[in-house]
Amino acid sequence: MRLFKLRANVSVEDISDKAHVATYHDAPPPEKSFAFQDPRHPNLGYRGLVFKNITEENQEDDAFYTRLCLKECIPRAGVELIPEKTIPLEANLEELNALCFTKGCYLGQELTARTKHQGMVRKKLYSVLIDGQINDEMLEKGITIYDGDRKVGVLLSYGNDLGIAKLRIEDVKEGQGKPKVWQGISTETKTECCKITHIPDKASPK
Repeated sequence: MRLFKLRANVSVEDISDKAHVATYHDAPPPEKSFAFQDPRHPNLGYRGLVFKNITEENQEDDAFYTRLCLKECIPRAGVELIPEKTIPLEANLEELNALCFTKGCYLGQELTARTKHQGMVRKKLYSVLIDGQINDEMLEKGITIYDGDRKVGVLLSYGNDLGIAKLRIEDVKEGQGKPKVWQGISTETKTECCKITHIPDKASPK
């Protein structure tokens, strides 16, 4: 943070021992919190900084929030968003109000704008249903998604029966809004470990 303040008259202080980030889905946040409507998706509710001396009433737990992110295909830093590797447009960051092509300046802006205007995005993140027994070790070693003998993507994250996968846009569009079922192949064993079903828009499970 101090690196980017330049000549601005601001101070930066670590208050992680006094406050934490909280989310509120079905109820408004406390009045004394620094919370706002999450701009990424209307179903995410409120998100903000809450001091630890404020009651935790109405705060959502981690499991609920994780499932909500998987359901709405909201990529998370360090999980689906990998520094120096993730391409912003492939991660749906424009749709999530994280990119603007009419104002501002940021590192990588030229490459991102060129990718958008030259139509070079061939893969994107999608919510998927998972039918099978997988674990963190299998995911870390790699689960590739196949349609027969043709690779269509990779599974990036999961939580019970939901996940986020990077898929070829062309393969998703072939389904014309209908669920498509692919094979999840373990990179380590080269065998099928699960079935992966693309969730069409507005058809995600609760």
